[in-house]
Amino acid sequence: MTALENLLISQHKRGTATAFEAMIFAPRYRREERRLRETAMHLLDRFNLTQVAHTRAGALPYGDQRRLEMARALGTDPKLILLDEPTAGMNPVETHELGEQILRLHADGITVLVIEHDMSLIRQVCEGIYVLNFGQIIAHGLYDQLRGDQRVIEAYLGEDDDGAA
Repeated sequence: MTALENLLISQHKRGTATAFEAMIFAPRYRREERRLRETAMHLLDRFNLTQVAHTRAGALPYGDQRRLEMARALGTDPKLILLDEPTAGMNPVETHELGEQILRLHADGITVLVIEHDMSLIRQVCEGIYVLNFGQIIAHGLYDQLRGDQRVIEAYLGEDDDGAA
């Protein structure tokens, strides 16, 4: 499917036209399709993907695929979005741009929960941080408070043979 088709599919629950109305291209169905297409194009524009609207999603560069995934999630009109390692495989420029998108989601009133190891993104987008180690919260607070926390350093950098992190 193309990027545009992915975004149309993500909105499928928003439509109210019946299957029969779709089969006969009834006026209500055509109005809904036009509205959903406009929303999909808006999402493509928001995530700087307009130029790839008719490109097969699987053929997109990795960064574009990740942005398309976020746009598709927005198509469901969520109140909360969970992003698990959203910058995996991205370069620093793509990571920063994705951070800007996350901040826009938050500004639009959407709660965003980010699970991420890229601390540049965490610093850019997070108001509060919880650090987990083996499923247990070992620290929480602001970025500047946590970056020097010995428990966090030990959990993520490990210790050498002398017990130093």
